[in-house]
Amino acid sequence: MMKKGLFFVKKPQETNKLSDLDKYSEFMGQDYFVKLPYEVMIHIFQYLDLKSLCRCARVNKRWNEIINDPFLYQNLSLKPYWYLVNCDTIDYFMKKCTSLKKLDVSWCGNDIEGFDKMLAMLIGANCDTLTHCSLSNCKYISREMLTELSTCSNLVDLRLKNTNNCFKLENPSLEYLDKLVSLDLTASNIEDGDLICILRQNPNLKHIIIDLCENLSSLDIVIEAAVNYNPKLTCWSSWKTLSITAEGVKKFGKFPFLKELDLGWCLINKDPSDSLRYIADGCPLLSRLILSEWRGLNDLLVIRLIMTCKELTQLDFLGITTLSAEVCEKALLYLPKLRLLDLSYCESIRQDEVEIWRQQYPHITIQRSCQYTSMAYTN
Repeated sequence: MMKKGLFFVKKPQETNKLSDLDKYSEFMGQDYFVKLPYEVMIHIFQYLDLKSLCRCARVNKRWNEIINDPFLYQNLSLKPYWYLVNCDTIDYFMKKCTSLKKLDVSWCGNDIEGFDKMLAMLIGANCDTLTHCSLSNCKYISREMLTELSTCSNLVDLRLKNTNNCFKLENPSLEYLDKLVSLDLTASNIEDGDLICILRQNPNLKHIIIDLCENLSSLDIVIEAAVNYNPKLTCWSSWKTLSITAEGVKKFGKFPFLKELDLGWCLINKDPSDSLRYIADGCPLLSRLILSEWRGLNDLLVIRLIMTCKELTQLDFLGITTLSAEVCEKALLYLPKLRLLDLSYCESIRQDEVEIWRQQYPHITIQRSCQYTSMAYTN
């Protein structure tokens, strides 16, 4: 023992233990991934995006082998890299995607020669496993590609949004798909007959989006077909598809599982009659209802909906000039799950009334956009 002042200090003994710095240096110098099983490495890599996977492939030979495993490419989304994607990209993933389930090439390949053929080959090579496919905003869709899509017997989700000439092709063949659950044809040129064929072949169809489909000349007939062939329907959106009438709207009351209904801008200058009564009575699960620009709508037609559909979380009354403050108050008071009420351009509703409601119901978002004030100008 060494004496130091009033204290006795124990003399340090020699030891073989590593210091913290030495331990850290030793840890950093070892590749602990080498000791991980192949399956664990796969599990870790599946959380990486495509760009990160490509970088990891350059670390060493083992990582490269693991990252080429088809399991990591069951879900392939090239949409975030649409400005970089070309034919070589598809060829690169062709070798890796042998059990592809979900494919999203939205916005990819426009104005690239031969891209449609390469993509058709990729789809064809995975026709037995593909379940989800998004080709939104792809202007080059060919008959060959639709033919390949029609062979995907397990396809449940198909998105062809903004594919202008898709259904002008001879024999589009999509009616051969029979397991679809979700279908998005927004702004496509599909016609009544082709759509009805698809509805008939897919009894499990639940989500239908046909916004801005100008070639649908009789939406009432299409809705009737859906009533007959798609009883499990939960979501319908036909925003700005103008060939519907009040009689067609009434038919939505025959979908007992309907949760979302977008009929915005559909009945401009048309009499809605008592069509909402059928929806109120037949759709107890309705949670989202868009009625933008239904010019003929009034309090009497809306009140039954408010008093019956207690699952409503979103109501859109944009542009309905005849709606009174009283009926809006009833919606806020009697709809316990309401979270969004759109009163934009509702000229009969005053701004000070909206401000009071916002204070009374802070849990509900009340939208009030772009109110114009008439002003008299004098010379």
